Amino acid sequence: MKEGSIFIVCQLPKPWPPKENINFLDKEQEGSRIILCITPNGCLKFSVTNKSHQFANYYSQRIRVIGYGSILLTIIWNSNGCNIYINGNYVKEIHEEEQELLI
Repeated sequence: MKEGSIFIVCQLPKPWPPKENINFLDKEQEGSRIILCITPNGCLKFSVTNKSHQFANYYSQRIRVIGYGSILLTIIWNSNGCNIYINGNYVKEIHEEEQELLI
């Protein structure tokens, strides 16, 4: 699956960050596996792969939940890369931003 998008309305787990990895989404679609994981350091890991190719691989900056954790999560990927948004705010990759994104 070379390109696609996902929109999820959800509440992030409590306590935040989780004590261990949480597979938030793990599904097969059009011959590709789509995985979204929440890590113990408060990051999102997203990947889209098939047997021979990785179409998207994204490891986000750390996220700090200061409210209820209710979010609209938007993920868009194509041949140019992947973008993740929470409540309309761009979530940078961990190598781009050391500061936490406050939600």
